[in-house]
Amino acid sequence: MQPWWSGFRPELLGLLEEPFESFLEKANGFAEAHGLTSSRGHGLQFVAQDKLSAQDLAMGYEAFIAKTGAVPTRDLRHDRLNALVWLSASQSKRRLNFLHGDALLGSGLGGQTCDTNPTKQLTTVTGASTRGGRGGR
Repeated sequence: MQPWWSGFRPELLGLLEEPFESFLEKANGFAEAHGLTSSRGHGLQFVAQDKLSAQDLAMGYEAFIAKTGAVPTRDLRHDRLNALVWLSASQSKRRLNFLHGDALLGSGLGGQTCDTNPTKQLTTVTGASTRGGRGGR
């Protein structure tokens, strides 16, 4: 069995312990240096969530990322790990962002959950892959 952090790029693990502003700066530098983008091709950047307007937040998390490339980030371990996933598995995150964010933007649901395809929704929320309509393995 491998440790939980084995899927992350080794050079990024130290970011977890950085002060928040330094974390954002270094994560953004890495994203820019590697040309990482949202599902709509906007340059990926991690932004302090408390700096965003109510209008930005009302759009919904995935829809906001798809539309702007900005990932709302709080100074929480959960959000830092999410950033590491974006930086280490950007193609997977970009695809999940496309499935969820673009579906929301196209549906007019804004920040609501879009249930147009339950299998797609499960994959988006959990990152799990399901086969068939019943979630078989």
